[in-house]
Amino acid sequence: MKAIGLSLYGFLSFRMLAFSVLFSAMAGITAGCGGRPGLPPPEFSGNTNVTVLLASTANDQLSAYAMSLVTLTLTNKAGKAITIFNAPEMVEFIRLNGNSQPAITATVPQGIYTSAALAYTYPAFTCATVNSRGGLVLNTFGGIDPAQIHPATVELSSPISVTGTAMSLQLNLLVSRSASYSTCDAASLSTIYSLTPTFSLAPVTISSQPTNEGNGKQGGIEGRIVSADPVSGDFTVSTANGSVFSSGGTGTALAVKTDTSTVFQGIADFSSLITGMFVDIDVTIQANGSLRAARIAVEDANARNVMVGPLEGIYGSDRVISIEGRQQQGDDLTVQPANYLYYSFDSNTNFRISGQFQNLQDLPFQANFIASSMVSGQNAYVSSPSIVTVGGSYTPATTITLMPQTINGTVTAISTSGVFTVYSVALASYDLIPTLVAVTGQSTSLQNPGIVYVYSDNNTQVLSSTPAQPGSVLRFNGLLFNDNGTLRMDCAQVFDGVAE
Repeated sequence: MKAIGLSLYGFLSFRMLAFSVLFSAMAGITAGCGGRPGLPPPEFSGNTNVTVLLASTANDQLSAYAMSLVTLTLTNKAGKAITIFNAPEMVEFIRLNGNSQPAITATVPQGIYTSAALAYTYPAFTCATVNSRGGLVLNTFGGIDPAQIHPATVELSSPISVTGTAMSLQLNLLVSRSASYSTCDAASLSTIYSLTPTFSLAPVTISSQPTNEGNGKQGGIEGRIVSADPVSGDFTVSTANGSVFSSGGTGTALAVKTDTSTVFQGIADFSSLITGMFVDIDVTIQANGSLRAARIAVEDANARNVMVGPLEGIYGSDRVISIEGRQQQGDDLTVQPANYLYYSFDSNTNFRISGQFQNLQDLPFQANFIASSMVSGQNAYVSSPSIVTVGGSYTPATTITLMPQTINGTVTAISTSGVFTVYSVALASYDLIPTLVAVTGQSTSLQNPGIVYVYSDNNTQVLSSTPAQPGSVLRFNGLLFNDNGTLRMDCAQVFDGVAE
């Protein structure tokens, strides 16, 4: 296919494709047709609440991968197809690498399902490179007929047994098998590329007392309050648009419950939640399939717009940053999303660190996130008032919050520091971090942008299939800090990596 790449350099806010968000995959269903030998097969009667969670498995080669998911169906062993959802919404999947987010809960007849089908439209992926002048170029490659509905590949490792009151399924985009390109520089419009969305669909075991993503807890869901009932403690949140290319629309509406164990950050309690407020929430999936808020954080109670994504440029002398909008929402950004925006910051800008992590004070380095320590490649949440669109002016950032992210790399050495195990992780040359710091004109530099020191302690959930050792390719999810020119991550989770 010929590339329809878009070179982006300088201030640019544009729409590319008409997208809409869809959900996040993870869900609780049990695999297998009949269980262990000698045990009776499961009994099927009635329906089960099936929660679908979206996720992805990726290295760091792409900056974004989005598509509009149209329909998802399951087919049982008798050949009957059951529709799980049939309401197109756009999803950006790179942000879900090593993470997952609830998308929808559907009522599914109990039984054994042997295949699944997914239809999509408007596929596109973005890669980053630096041109000969040292300028950042983001190239987006999309389908020739983006509005046409296409079938995706959905793989089941074994038949899925749907039974019980509630279960969860994870719909996981295998990014390396879903996109390829000959070069990221599409200036000549001759790049050869492919878009072949390939997913795995599998049951996810939900713990009765979940603590991390992967066993029932879904962290870092960005959204805006639609309604809040102070009597029941229930609220509805519209999740942030998951596409950097969408021409409008909001995300999935999630109904969430609170209880006495819900932690509030940035506000006193439930009574402070009001319609239109932006929240960052962690939820757990309950035995009946409902969602309970474990944490509700408000970074800026007065914000009118929010953009979440990697910082692409730090220009300290001008007190300006640029950020790619993997997620965005608000009075302006819901109506007219931007691929990326420039924001100004000053002494009135609040710099914060996500409240998802509770061990920052124990780290053997100073975990700071301030104006002088920001570096390109960090994942940030930026809130603002109205978006400024006139030339020569920038939207003022009222808060800039450091958020968790996932890196993929090769372990080169392992050491200890106090209670922490420290992994030296080498990033691929095409990784977003070494690519972005090579852009000229930035105020923040790194001593070695290709190395991240990852700190793991008893709070870290290890989900990799084999223990880490030198030579292991792994994915690490956590908060990435710039410690006087050295990149260090406070790690929450470790996953099997993706080949570089």
